[in-house]
Amino acid sequence: MTTPTTINDITDLLRILRDNPEWLDQVRNVVLTQEILELPATLAALTQEVREFIAEQRAINQERKRTNDAIFARLDRIEADVAEAKTDIKELKSDMAEAKADIKELKTTVSSLVTTTNRLDSKVGQLLGADAERKVHANIHGFLRRHDRNLHHIGILKIINHSFDEVLLEEIAEAFAAGLITEQEEDSVQLLDLIVRARSRGSNQAIYHAIEVSVVVDEHDVQRAVDRADILSRATNTKTAPVTVGGVIIPAAATLAETHGVVTITTPQLTPPQNQTIPTNQ
Repeated sequence: MTTPTTINDITDLLRILRDNPEWLDQVRNVVLTQEILELPATLAALTQEVREFIAEQRAINQERKRTNDAIFARLDRIEADVAEAKTDIKELKSDMAEAKADIKELKTTVSSLVTTTNRLDSKVGQLLGADAERKVHANIHGFLRRHDRNLHHIGILKIINHSFDEVLLEEIAEAFAAGLITEQEEDSVQLLDLIVRARSRGSNQAIYHAIEVSVVVDEHDVQRAVDRADILSRATNTKTAPVTVGGVIIPAAATLAETHGVVTITTPQLTPPQNQTIPTNQ
């Protein structure tokens, strides 16, 4: 069928182009610009890029969701751990409070035991001291004679916690009044465990013995004997020998005694109990 080529109006042109589609492409090439002609291809490419972007975005969203899920799961575990830690801390505080109460009670118990032990030690010390003084009082004549065979007319003038020779006591008081000794020295000399007066056979000269008694003689015992013998000598204007009597004497005390000329007498009668620790130094 031959398509009429006479064109009277636009309707005829459109009809001819519909009947001859191959002409339509040629008309398009003439009428449309290159950009418009390439528009379908550009749109298709853009559509493909959009599809790829959407696919990539979906993948990113899925990965982000997995990451968020992991983070939330981790946060949930952390919250659970924190809650458990708080519980543990609360229990620990309770345990610590209970432990503190136990320690406080233990300290009280230990303090009570220490106080009791100290009281027992003090009581034992007093008993040992009293027993030592009794033994020394009963045997002082023999102790001094074994030390110096020339001594005779040995007389006890003062026993600790017992009688003090009134004449000697008055002489000491007069020495204080005369300024020969101080009030503190007067009190100190009266604390001597024993005061013994004797005479020497060769010169018949009177001599006092200022005696300190201790189961274990230490440096303090030696120094007290030295100091109080000096006081007694100044108060009575009589030669006075410092003396210590005990079961044992520690090395440092023995050295000090030798330096000051202190008479040291040790006797098995005053040997300390086996469970008493004897110090080796002070």
